[in-house]
Amino acid sequence: MVVVNASTGELHRYQPLAGPLSRFTGWADNEDFIEVSGNEFYIRDAASGKLTNRLIVPDWIDDDGQITPFQPRPGRFTSRHSGSTATLSRFVC
Repeated sequence: MVVVNASTGELHRYQPLAGPLSRFTGWADNEDFIEVSGNEFYIRDAASGKLTNRLIVPDWIDDDGQITPFQPRPGRFTSRHSGSTATLSRFVC
């Protein structure tokens, strides 16, 4: 898994926490990205790769969803399910 600092071009390479099926799915805030595997969300510090939070969403069904932060409150995120108007929102504390 590679995270790129868009302002500097610096690459950060990290091993996936949940194995080869996990993937980058968006940003929790300006410093933390979200890795997802099944219904488990791992919030990781972009600079170090360290786990900062873990969230299990039992009813998560969208493997292709993108996580987009709400503005202006960093750390809150949502996912819109493909092909529907349903929105799943969760807090990252």
